[in-house]
Amino acid sequence: MASNITFSDEEGDVPDTWEDIEICSDAPETKKDCAEKNVKHSGSLKDSVDDSDDSDDSADSDDAYEHISRDTTQDEEKNQSSLTTIQEPWDENAFSNVNNLICDIRVTYVNLMNDFVESELFIIDGDSLLIEVLSTPSLDFEIGGQFLQLIYLAERFLQSFTQRGGLFEIVFFRCMESVWYGHPSMLLARQLLITHLKMNTKFSVRTIFKDWYERNWLDYLHDKRPAFIMVSDGDTKVCFGETDTSVRFMCQSLILHSIGINMNVAYPSEMKCTVTKLFGYYIESHNYNNIAISEKVKGRKTILVDVLKDVLKDRKKNECNELHSETNVKENDQLLQRVISLYLGNEDKRNDFTHSIRTVLTLAACVDVVAKKCRDSSTSDELIPVYYDLAYVYFVHAMLMSYLPLQVRAQNLSAYSSTVHSSDSSHWKTLSKFIQEIQLSIYQLLQLDAIKSLDETNSVTDIMDGRLLHRIVLQLLQDNTLQGVHQRGLQLPESISETVSSLWKLILNCIDQRDQATETQLSKSGVIDDYNQSSPSTVQDSSSSTGADFPEECIEGLIPIQCDLVERFAGDVMESVPRLNIDNDEVQRFLVSGHDFDEKYHWHSGKPLADDYDNTKETSFLSQLPKDPLLRKKQLKEKQKFARHMQRYGESLHGKLYGVQQETIIVQKNAQGQSKTKHSESKKAAALIEKNLKDKEESNKKTALSKWKYIEQGNLKRLMEDEEYDLALQDINSFISDCSSGNLAVQALFKKLECSWLAWKHQETRKKTTKKVWQSIEGGLYYPVQIFDTVQNLLENHSNDITKQDRKTMADYILKLGFQDMAEMVLNSERGKDATNTKSLDTESVDDKYAIKDMSSAHFQMNFMGHLMKRDVRSDPDPRVNTFIPDTWQRELLDAVDNNDSAVIVAPTSSGKTFASFYCMRKILKADNDGIVVYVAPTKALVNQVAAEVSARFKKDLPGGKCLYGTFTRDYRKDTLNSQILVTVPQCLEILLLSPRRQKWTDQIRYIIFDEVHCLGGEIGAEVWEHLLVTIPCPFLALSATIRNPKDLQSWLQRAQSFRKQLDEEQGIRKRLNSYEVKLVVYQERYADLKKSIYLPTGKSMEECFVPLHPVAVLSWKQFSEKGFPSDMAFSSNESLALYNLMERAWKDSANPPEQLKTLCPSRYFHNKLFITRNESRAYEQDVKKELVRWLVTPEGTLKAKQIIQLLQRKPRGEIKKHEERNKLADPEMMIGTSFMRFLQQLKEQDKLPVLVFSFNRKFCETLTYVITRLFEAKEKKIKMAYKSTERGKKAAVLQKSQQKVAKRKRDKKTNPTGPDGDDVDGNEESAVEYDDMALLDDNEVLNDCTFASMGTHTKEDLHKVMSRVRFDQSTQSIKLQRACRRGIAYHHAGLGAKWRAAIETLFRSKFLGIVVATGTLALGIHMPCKTVVFAGDSVYLDAIQYRQMSGRAGRRGFDPVGNVIFFGLPRPKIERLIVSNVPHLKGNFPISVTLVLRLMLLVSNADIRKDALGKALSLLKHPFLCQDHPEMMSQIKHYFLFSIEYLIRKGLLDTKGVPQGLAGLATHLHYHEPANFALVTFLRSGAFHRLCKRDAGEDKFSEDVMRNLVALLANLFGRSWIQAGRTIHRSSSMVILEPLSPPLLKTLDKHNREVESVFDLYIKSMAEELSIQRQPTCLPLSGIEFPSTDTTNISAHMAIHNTTETDVNLCQETTCAGDVTNSDGTYPVHDNLGSTPGKDGDVTNATGPYSVQDTMSGSGASERTGCNWLEAELQKTCNHYKAVSVFTALSGITDENLNVSSGDMLQCLRQGIYLEDDNIPILSHRLEDKKGRRMELNAYALDFFKHGSATTLMKENGLQSGEVYDKLKDFCMTIKAICVAMEALGPEDKDDEVVLAFKQLREEYSNKFREQYGGNWE
Repeated sequence: MASNITFSDEEGDVPDTWEDIEICSDAPETKKDCAEKNVKHSGSLKDSVDDSDDSDDSADSDDAYEHISRDTTQDEEKNQSSLTTIQEPWDENAFSNVNNLICDIRVTYVNLMNDFVESELFIIDGDSLLIEVLSTPSLDFEIGGQFLQLIYLAERFLQSFTQRGGLFEIVFFRCMESVWYGHPSMLLARQLLITHLKMNTKFSVRTIFKDWYERNWLDYLHDKRPAFIMVSDGDTKVCFGETDTSVRFMCQSLILHSIGINMNVAYPSEMKCTVTKLFGYYIESHNYNNIAISEKVKGRKTILVDVLKDVLKDRKKNECNELHSETNVKENDQLLQRVISLYLGNEDKRNDFTHSIRTVLTLAACVDVVAKKCRDSSTSDELIPVYYDLAYVYFVHAMLMSYLPLQVRAQNLSAYSSTVHSSDSSHWKTLSKFIQEIQLSIYQLLQLDAIKSLDETNSVTDIMDGRLLHRIVLQLLQDNTLQGVHQRGLQLPESISETVSSLWKLILNCIDQRDQATETQLSKSGVIDDYNQSSPSTVQDSSSSTGADFPEECIEGLIPIQCDLVERFAGDVMESVPRLNIDNDEVQRFLVSGHDFDEKYHWHSGKPLADDYDNTKETSFLSQLPKDPLLRKKQLKEKQKFARHMQRYGESLHGKLYGVQQETIIVQKNAQGQSKTKHSESKKAAALIEKNLKDKEESNKKTALSKWKYIEQGNLKRLMEDEEYDLALQDINSFISDCSSGNLAVQALFKKLECSWLAWKHQETRKKTTKKVWQSIEGGLYYPVQIFDTVQNLLENHSNDITKQDRKTMADYILKLGFQDMAEMVLNSERGKDATNTKSLDTESVDDKYAIKDMSSAHFQMNFMGHLMKRDVRSDPDPRVNTFIPDTWQRELLDAVDNNDSAVIVAPTSSGKTFASFYCMRKILKADNDGIVVYVAPTKALVNQVAAEVSARFKKDLPGGKCLYGTFTRDYRKDTLNSQILVTVPQCLEILLLSPRRQKWTDQIRYIIFDEVHCLGGEIGAEVWEHLLVTIPCPFLALSATIRNPKDLQSWLQRAQSFRKQLDEEQGIRKRLNSYEVKLVVYQERYADLKKSIYLPTGKSMEECFVPLHPVAVLSWKQFSEKGFPSDMAFSSNESLALYNLMERAWKDSANPPEQLKTLCPSRYFHNKLFITRNESRAYEQDVKKELVRWLVTPEGTLKAKQIIQLLQRKPRGEIKKHEERNKLADPEMMIGTSFMRFLQQLKEQDKLPVLVFSFNRKFCETLTYVITRLFEAKEKKIKMAYKSTERGKKAAVLQKSQQKVAKRKRDKKTNPTGPDGDDVDGNEESAVEYDDMALLDDNEVLNDCTFASMGTHTKEDLHKVMSRVRFDQSTQSIKLQRACRRGIAYHHAGLGAKWRAAIETLFRSKFLGIVVATGTLALGIHMPCKTVVFAGDSVYLDAIQYRQMSGRAGRRGFDPVGNVIFFGLPRPKIERLIVSNVPHLKGNFPISVTLVLRLMLLVSNADIRKDALGKALSLLKHPFLCQDHPEMMSQIKHYFLFSIEYLIRKGLLDTKGVPQGLAGLATHLHYHEPANFALVTFLRSGAFHRLCKRDAGEDKFSEDVMRNLVALLANLFGRSWIQAGRTIHRSSSMVILEPLSPPLLKTLDKHNREVESVFDLYIKSMAEELSIQRQPTCLPLSGIEFPSTDTTNISAHMAIHNTTETDVNLCQETTCAGDVTNSDGTYPVHDNLGSTPGKDGDVTNATGPYSVQDTMSGSGASERTGCNWLEAELQKTCNHYKAVSVFTALSGITDENLNVSSGDMLQCLRQGIYLEDDNIPILSHRLEDKKGRRMELNAYALDFFKHGSATTLMKENGLQSGEVYDKLKDFCMTIKAICVAMEALGPEDKDDEVVLAFKQLREEYSNKFREQYGGNWE
């Protein structure tokens, strides 16, 4: 199983190197190896012929699969022999071994579209798609097959990807065709699916690959680089009635092979769709466990290939010879051509509305089957006429399919089910055999080239209808008219009767008749007798089945309710829904059931429960100060410590270290109330302040002057004489950064010029005399860059302080570097003259020895000075900001806050958007002492950071009891309601906004700031963000860096604010100070460029290790040629220049290069530009891009553009390929670990520290940190031991001991400063040990070469204070982290304690820590500026948003001019996807749930301010973000709201006035856990907990069994995590599978679920009733092919599809079909059931197409039509009636009766317009099966942890990830706590209730186990 990196908790077990890490493999032992060749499987394959019959086929098979053996190359054999991990034996039964490996694969349930949306494609295995579709329970494929529904289901499956931006190709492997042999209907289904997808859709469908071992497939994968391949697990039980082992083996072999070649895999089964997301099981190929499995498979490739060949042979034996023989193919081709010729030459074809591929195939198949039967000598005379009759009926059925509406084809066969499925009835055997022969014939005909000559292809989707055929046969049997029907014919509608007769004659003419059977009078043979005798006597009319048959206890209708919220939101819908009589006894039963529990157990269920705010732990030091003086003093001291910590933590963010001083806030008073005296006093104070500032400035100048003299004449002079130029430059730069005097700054800058020039000369001299390779960040030109930058600084910032001679000096330096043009501009820059109009410099006397050759100044600046280019910023200060000059877009934010407007701000990370938040806070703080600002952060870590920053920025004296800031998270709260600035998470703010008792507090909110608002589109908690944004009663700021559609967000929020304004006006509320306008501010320019590179540890030199990655190198040619450059792809200046250089080279030898390309030469483009600005560089970048895109217009330009992209891709791809070849078998994380130290050392050499290393594996983060720590410790120990053994070390040790003795004597004799002889003990400097020696002798001293730490901006005292909060933590984790911090490295993730996280963040910001290895917890807004960001290893959670958030940490504004992004251990396709992929669009979720409805009712009923509460509820309900794109969803939301109210009333949680009652408080208290909260209420009322919680007599505590049973019950409710079906379970300490509930509890739960089902079945029925007035759409969701509907009347005109061309098909696909709204991708949202678009009169709009319907009569039945006939009338009688079911699903006999909200495939059965998600129905299922009927079990992690208390065991045996274990266990602990608190509040007051006591004991025991495992006080 898992191959995990394990690390012992004991200090001594820390590995010295990466290789010492223990790799634990849990793979099960296997048996003895079998031979690698000629291995025969023991699967259940049946051979129907002997060996002599398959000789030809065997040879054919060997030839076809000869390439498989050749593909096993010598390199692979060498790799196999070198593998030590796969030498265990391999069982002879390869089938079972492969299955066991599949069961051991580690899968993850993730959002499949999160990473891959709108990026590179993924692959869908076509046969897996077919298996998935055939596994749908609602598909009837037993009676002839429902091919139209099969195509419909396939399109819905594919649409689930296309609607969410998925790009994919479909691949059908030819070898997979053999698995369907023996199943003609499925063989035909496969061919039809291929034909349909190729002919009728735009998808790329590939059928060229024989199997997955061939070289073409590998080349295809290499070319496409798909994100993953979707493959079925091969379970075909639903398809075949039993699992076909060979099918399973084929699919599983493909899975294992894909993993073995590092291809990720996704399962198509058990996918779960929401409006915006698609979740599924996903296999990461690089997972430890999966790598180990894939290596075992690589070692058995030969065996698997041999078994595959055997499978193919055995499968082909039965039918391959006959199906694919040359004779058979030739005969079929001749037959098809003859039929087509006769058919097209038919005089009646112009009246034939069936001119389609189906008609031709039907004709040819009937001829083929009957002719073969006639030619077969073994066929009896009695059987031939039967085949003629069946052929005629089949032909008529095919003709009727084009005529009959789909609703009429939905036939009810329930009355004949026993007859149809009877196996001992000979006539059904004959019919079944006939259908199979027809299907095989059509299958063969479809593969012929002649079929492509037909224009119309749409009808291939509806090739036959097995149920309709059986229904016609049954009707003929009932009327005794089946015999001889081919001679008599049938009464058919006039519009088709003549055509049918003509075409039947064509069939007869094509059949080779034997003995003139058609002319013989057919007598009643035995077969015919069987037909007639076994036919049912009567046909039951099922037309009365009009809807669902709901349970008896279900009362259909809504209980009347009187509530303003219900009336105002859903009053219009409520009028159309039937209502119940409240006086009815059954209705009364629901109204009183809420009190039963109270009376029986004496609980106070009506008592208001404390909300989540009250139940959250209060951490304020001001609350409940103890009376004891000592305890009071201690608590106040703790308060002071915490305040100091917050101050230091805040200062590390933006405090004193960064020039931001704490501001004292004084409330602004009204100017009218101030006296003249105060005005005069303020003027005097201002004058005094001004005088003090001037004095301080003069003092600073004097100090700076003396400092400069000391530096210049002292240390600087010595360093330059010693040629230590880098140290000299550091001192100069340090002085310049602190200098405020212009003259002194000029002197320092000229000294910098001199020093840089001397350093350049020194470098060039050494480079010529030594072989040392000089390296620097500018490629060896670091010092010339410094010269340019210094000149630029002087000219732009100090132009008034420099003289002409100074300009001459600067020009000389530039000229010496070889840039004459620029030197002349510098010399004449004072007068602004061009160099061409001035005297040239004297260049003859200049020595060009150190000049830079072959490069203009423009080239030099573009290539090496991009990060130093000046930005075009405003120079006019803004009085509102005193720390910097804000940009224009930032001033817009300030204006919005000043005007009390709301704003959506979208700007890149580190661009400076957060400062507006603090400006907003300052404004509210200055206004008064009552206004509140709420800052909403997505994570608890960000909450702590913002709170600390507020503490460091502001100081304000507030009245007693009020605080400056407060916090509120689910874990703790501090000064939440008595603070002016509240920092919280979204869930907690929602608690306050929806709490009835907090409305007065919410009325004081003045502004709300939403940070990282893109979480609105996240997977967890997204709906909470949506609720907040539309319910807040004040202006807001919404900040984000990753929103793709900000205009949609702004327009949605504007509508919500406008509605709020309307409500305020209606309620007569005085106009608020704030406005109702929502502004949009978008800024796209990033402050610092990001240089991207790939790290390859196999490189020998640093250049080979760090491979630069040009942005164009990640573009595929297809992407560029079709879409050009991505809108958000930015170049640095050197990347723009590199692209231009390649473009110039491309046309170098051309006679006619593009004229505009010449203008892009930097020397010409930037002519007379002294220094290039950043904006000018950006303009140059855009012009270069436009020029390259313009080349695509001509063929020559296209070719050259492609060559340029290939050239840019050549180096990175070539280097990566070399690396991959050297590390074919390397585990990515193992590779990272072994080379991590070298990697970090190289970053340090390049001055790229500090660095953030991101990995989504917590254990990996910790292991990397510990390994580096151990390596440094081992290195240091070795150095110190070696030093101590030297002579110098020995002498130093003696001196050290002597000094220690002297120091001791000094401490003992403080009064005697001299020694016994009168000598001064401190006077002998020569005997003192040097500092380096002291470090080498002291075991506690860290050597500089053995750490990445530096003092940074902190002193030792500061560091001591930072570490003081964790110093006394003696846990193993803390001790290891303290050791790691000394080495300058640490890790950071959510599982780390808050104190340690704060300490690590502070140390990193202070630059003490050089490396932090972190998970995604640092991605969301945490201020951790660094030079470099490293992505270490791949993860499915690393998507486009995470990439942008994480990479944004590098090169943050004000810290570094350039950021570095390095990819380490990621596959190249993933790297390219991350860079190219755009962030997904924000989309809405289904906005409400049953619990939310209950919370809203509670708010409206009990709120302090009723009108305001009603406005909040209405705003939330009426403005879901989902309706932004789907306005039709509002009706569904209203219906769902009403039936949620109905459920709550029937549950006894609401009364008829909408007032919560009973245990409603408990249900809302646990709103995080719907639907478990309602199940808990049910169990309480049933007395289940009281029966469970029984103490033994005389015992104070409950027994261990009671506690375990209680945990088991709660785990079934709240700890639900499903285990994938089929997974192998390895038990040891854990149960793994949660034990089921006891029968009484299951009975209670089943009753609860039935109550839910009854209500929400009514919801579906009600929605269907509303939609029934619209004609149900009858078009396929993707191809848009439309079929006849009940509105069809003029069928002849409608069915004239013989004129349909390919153009018509395309038009149909682009046209909105009936009742549909096309998506952006041109598809139809049938699968997601998002409603239809009404026409002008309210009906859906029809569209034209090959199957469109022209309405000429409305409401007419079949019996009233023109040309009505007997057969049609009978079919009309027996068709099913339905409203909620899709017309395509109804073809399989599914009706509304079969719908049930708890059924697995209900969502696939619903008609368009009824939207439903699994999570919308509060059913708590205890029995769950996947689509293939396999039982899924609940994971017993919660109960297992209570038993053994080991998180490690849960990871190993229960299959949970490390971070997942912590989160799940903590959530379960908090749930127990929440229930316990509620129980204590509701329980009886007069005595101790057993349930309350049991939960209190359980809370204590479970919490203790959690603390023992993770430490700390989590509560």
